[in-house]
Amino acid sequence: MGIILVVDDEPVVRGFLCDLLEDENQVLSAQNGQEGLLIAQSTKLDLIITDLEMPIMNGQEMVKILRSQSRFSNLPIIAISSRFLIPTDKLNMLSLGANYCLPKPVNSNILQKLIRKLLKETSEYLPLDIANSELVNMAFLLEKQQSLNLEQ
Repeated sequence: MGIILVVDDEPVVRGFLCDLLEDENQVLSAQNGQEGLLIAQSTKLDLIITDLEMPIMNGQEMVKILRSQSRFSNLPIIAISSRFLIPTDKLNMLSLGANYCLPKPVNSNILQKLIRKLLKETSEYLPLDIANSELVNMAFLLEKQQSLNLEQ
C-alpha cells in the first residue's frame, strides 16, 4: 500500500510497529531523528511515524527540518509519545507539522485506520487541511467508541 518510515529509539516499540505494518506496507526503520532524516531524504516515502523523545535528534527537530523542505510539505507524519497526555506537548508537535499525535502505548487499531486513511487521501491528492479535519474527527470518534466499549 505504501512506504512507511518508523522512527523510534526503543527497539521493542520500533519492532512492534514494523511488524504491525509490514503486511500491508513496505516498512523502513530508524533509531533516531537523524537516521530518519537521512532515510527520508534518500527515499520516496508515503508516511512517517515518529517518536517524540529520542537521542541524537528528537522527533520534533526531525519534523521541523522535514517541514522546512517543500518536498516534504504534504508528507503525512504521525507522532507518537507518552508525553501527548500533556496537551501542550501535543499542540507543539501539531504546530511543527505533525498531522496527528497518538499517545503511547499506541492503539494498533486506531493507528492502522489512520494510516490507511492518510495513505488513501495522499494518493488521491486531497489537501492536507481537509485530511487533518477528517482524521481528527475519525480519531475522536474511534477513541470515544473504544472508551465506551471499555466501560461496558
